[in-house]
Amino acid sequence: MSGLIDATMESVHEIMTRLRPEVLDRLGLAAAIGWQAGEFQRRSGIRCNVSLPAEDLLLDRDRSTAVFRIFQELLTNVARPRRRHPDRCGGAVRLRRAGAHRRG
Repeated sequence: MSGLIDATMESVHEIMTRLRPEVLDRLGLAAAIGWQAGEFQRRSGIRCNVSLPAEDLLLDRDRSTAVFRIFQELLTNVARPRRRHPDRCGGAVRLRRAGAHRRG
């Protein structure tokens, strides 16, 4: 049973690696999130203000994929209530490294 679980986990990891958005490799995490926000705004008409660090966040491949997927889910969650409440105007996201000092 343990061997089956290990094999299944390895298969899931391989599938997730293959599903990594190409934009992450081309642009890096911060720029990919900025791009995704722009695409979301263009498709949905919902304003999306994103505050990104000047330099890219250095995360390993799995973590950067996870952060990007979480951001995509966040956009999905922003869009859902808009269908029921079209008067809502959008959202804002700030991406920064843990421990980074907050400005003003």
